[in-house]
Amino acid sequence: MKKLLFFFYCYIWFDLFVHVSNFYIKPKNYYTHKAERTKKSVLKRYSFQLYNKKQTDLYNDNKNFIRIEFRPGVGGEEAFTWSKELLNTYKLFAERNKCKVEKIQDISDSLVISSKENLRIIKEDKQIEINLYDLFKNESGIHQVKRIPKNDSKNRIHSSTATVAIFFHKKEEPKYEINLKDLKISTFRSSKPGGQNVNKIESGVCILHKPTGIQTECQEERLIYICTQI
Repeated sequence: MKKLLFFFYCYIWFDLFVHVSNFYIKPKNYYTHKAERTKKSVLKRYSFQLYNKKQTDLYNDNKNFIRIEFRPGVGGEEAFTWSKELLNTYKLFAERNKCKVEKIQDISDSLVISSKENLRIIKEDKQIEINLYDLFKNESGIHQVKRIPKNDSKNRIHSSTATVAIFFHKKEEPKYEINLKDLKISTFRSSKPGGQNVNKIESGVCILHKPTGIQTECQEERLIYICTQI
């Protein structure tokens, strides 16, 4: 009888201890799962560190090897002219600073600029040394010009824009060649605002790449060949 009372009191004290301290006996597989989670966490952290190192190495290797892309924006033919003028300005600046310049024309007009060493330029009456990417990176964005086009007989001021984008340029880039025979080009009447012109002519352009089924369309401008270029 005394033994039963002893075990009974032991059970009560143990049960009280479990409820008060919120203590519980963990199963064996708990530690296995915890080890797996720790292992995955370490692998993720290690992969992230490797990725950061790779990005840093890529930056260090390409900081003097950049690509500048020029795309015409709003403004029709004047936007194309403005984009060309920007390209020639950047090209002239790079050549005057003894950089190697290569013009590439694929999807958009681009300049590939490279230099064996950092440039030395004058800034605020001081000579500084800077790499190409840091020198041009703040040029990314939309450049706007307001002026009277040469072909405007009414001497009206037009606003034109062009987009400039700065990238690190890889030494080995895959070349994608699109065969014109694989493209199906069709036109349609634009739904954009444009007065009576949109009801008279088909100014919208739709291009279908037959092998992949990728289709794109443009109806931003009133002229077909400009929409095709965009």
